[in-house]
Amino acid sequence: MSELKKFLNRREEGLAEDRKIKEGIVEEENPNLTDDEFWGILNQFKIDSKLNTNDPSEIFQKILEQYSVLKINQFAERYKNLNK
Repeated sequence: MSELKKFLNRREEGLAEDRKIKEGIVEEENPNLTDDEFWGILNQFKIDSKLNTNDPSEIFQKILEQYSVLKINQFAERYKNLNK
């Protein structure tokens, strides 16, 4: 149950940030990986893998170059937990 609550809280934070952006309120970039970023990375990898014949690790590396070290580490931890 606590995992569901954590997910819903993160989602609520993400939606609040989206509303602020639409209203023109600019804040500092969130240093933590959001759910949208996590799923965006996975979806981008899936799309690029289908369109590209490069090595999957090269594709993944190019996608992750856009993110900070903290976000990459958070992505790796969440991905590991997702595939347990």
